[in-house]
Amino acid sequence: MAVHPELSDPLLIPFLTVEDEERARELLGELLAREASPLLWKVIRGQFRGAERPPEELEDLHAAALLRLARQLGELRRGEAEPVASFGGYVAATGFNACRAHLRRLAPERARLHDRLRYLLTHDPALALWQDAALTWLCGSARLRPRSERPAGPARAPADLTALTAALQKAPDGRTPTLVELVRGALSRLDAPCRLSDLVGLLAPLLGVEDGEIGLEEGDEAGARLADPERDAGDRLADREYLARLWQEIVALPLGQRRALLLNLRDAHGDDLLAMFPEARIATGEEIAAVLEIPAAELASLWPRLPLDDLTIAGRLDLTRRQVINLRKSARARLERRMRSW
Repeated sequence: MAVHPELSDPLLIPFLTVEDEERARELLGELLAREASPLLWKVIRGQFRGAERPPEELEDLHAAALLRLARQLGELRRGEAEPVASFGGYVAATGFNACRAHLRRLAPERARLHDRLRYLLTHDPALALWQDAALTWLCGSARLRPRSERPAGPARAPADLTALTAALQKAPDGRTPTLVELVRGALSRLDAPCRLSDLVGLLAPLLGVEDGEIGLEEGDEAGARLADPERDAGDRLADREYLARLWQEIVALPLGQRRALLLNLRDAHGDDLLAMFPEARIATGEEIAAVLEIPAAELASLWPRLPLDDLTIAGRLDLTRRQVINLRKSARARLERRMRSW
């Protein structure tokens, strides 16, 4: 498979093009030590600013992110991954995703609440989510969102938001309000935006979320965008309606797009996501095989190897790797359009 260094960040070209494998290992080490390691530390320390986390915990997180980068760069050199146009952005995204995954291990219920709030704030026209000049995520009524890129106003004091949220624990008719009602009601009564992290912290006890607070700051790349079916569907197993709708849209894709997408369905860390449909009781293995138009026994034999890389999929479908990538890209674009209202 051809490697396309001309499409990659110039920093990577020596590593991608050198023929001697020993020299390639040396260049990889230099990339990781000189370029990736300092940036990863900046991302990790920035994300956990103010959190009392043991130093060894952050060191393990840093080391794991470096190992992931080394593996990904090896795949890039072998032509098994898409070109990386910005190495710095690639490293930063890896660091953000590592922090986000760490948060999910430490506080999965709180992370799920965070994702639900982000989805609501970005899909309800009465609400808004934006970043200020310090890249802190703020939220509030849509009328409070700045009309330009100038810094937003100061966040409302947490004590004020606590009082407002407490006042909305019961709806006028005595029933328990939904999350949508809580958020709309609380934010509509604020005259200034509040920090998203404060909103998560204040709503957590009201909704019975018992995970401990660890103080992770909200990062751009780490933020979940629930309309993206590959990036966040794995974190929304509890949202069965969303997954059911997503599955219906996948079934409606052309056969080639279904195969290119499902056989390679993975999360941001490269782990298989196809299993989420049987786990959520959305589709059985037999039903997935039918959508792929392959025998159930064949899918069962493939299952331990999922997700398949593009070269393997291309060989199975008698296509080129580029054709597989294009089919999956078309599938993602259609799903994003169709799922935008969710």
